[in-house]
Amino acid sequence: MDVQVSTSGEVVERARGSRRGLRAALVALEDAASSAGDVDGWAQRVGAALRHVRATLDHHVEATEADDGLLADAVRHEPRLAHRAEVLRREHAELYSGVDEQLARLPRMRTRAEMNAAGERLLQLLAAFSRHRHRGAELVYDAYATDISVGD
Repeated sequence: MDVQVSTSGEVVERARGSRRGLRAALVALEDAASSAGDVDGWAQRVGAALRHVRATLDHHVEATEADDGLLADAVRHEPRLAHRAEVLRREHAELYSGVDEQLARLPRMRTRAEMNAAGERLLQLLAAFSRHRHRGAELVYDAYATDISVGD
């Protein structure tokens, strides 16, 4: 049985593609969260954007956490990065939790005050994604001396 082994360049390109998709989904979420309108319409737009973020997060996690994914490859390449890779893995769980929590709150929202509070929580979630993306880009640069954010 032949085993296909990805090169570091292929791993980085796969991760770069998932990074672009995640960034686009986050921009759409920010657009939805900053839109005006009635509570129900806003909640529907934000819910659709959050579901898209969750789907692209699935793709991102597959590209980075798989045995032949970015995090494992980076650690094989530079073992000193093992702790930072583990932090990124834990952040994936936190990001999923944040998305799922916001999705669960949307159907119960009735007032503009609740909508405004949800908007603030979404900004915090977007900031967490931004920090995660930055830490990931730093890990890639430290592992391969490559800027993964080129083209973002």
